[in-house]
Amino acid sequence: MSNTCMIVIVEFDCDILDHFDVPQWNEFMGKLTQRGMTPINWAHGKRPAPVGVSFDFRHLKKTCARLQGIDLTFCDLEGADFTGSNLQGAKFGSCPHACFKYCWLELVCFQGNISGCQFTSDGTGLEDADFSKAYYSEKDPPTGLPPEILATCEILPDAPDTPADWPPVIVEKTLQAKITIHEVPW
Repeated sequence: MSNTCMIVIVEFDCDILDHFDVPQWNEFMGKLTQRGMTPINWAHGKRPAPVGVSFDFRHLKKTCARLQGIDLTFCDLEGADFTGSNLQGAKFGSCPHACFKYCWLELVCFQGNISGCQFTSDGTGLEDADFSKAYYSEKDPPTGLPPEILATCEILPDAPDTPADWPPVIVEKTLQAKITIHEVPW
């Protein structure tokens, strides 16, 4: 008999951002992280937390937005569009194919996949952004980054979709439930 357990994953889409300003969002994310609810991961051989939170912000549209200091590290930002936004001091995790054209990127920290991202070499503060924990696919590099910045990113060779020696580790049986979330005064 294999060890199994139930984990409830609460998935939010990008509409949740409309209910927070940047400081409130960062406080919310900090509390979820302190409680071990995000990111959803666990050590090999250990039980996962019973509840995890996921943020599906793929194709988020926040053009010309003021998002200084926002922490989107644990959000899936594939294909998001931040064109013309002030992102000074923001943190990003995985954001493949996101658009950062004409953004204010001073002190922004990229900590994940930037494959196919679009930047403009004259973006304000680009030289002060941190790309030391960013990586991209060899076949899908980001565009618009100066060579000296691109050189600080890790290049990952493209691997086959399903290697022959890669058996599935987790068998997922999905049960669906209806969850309502209420904003309440406190």
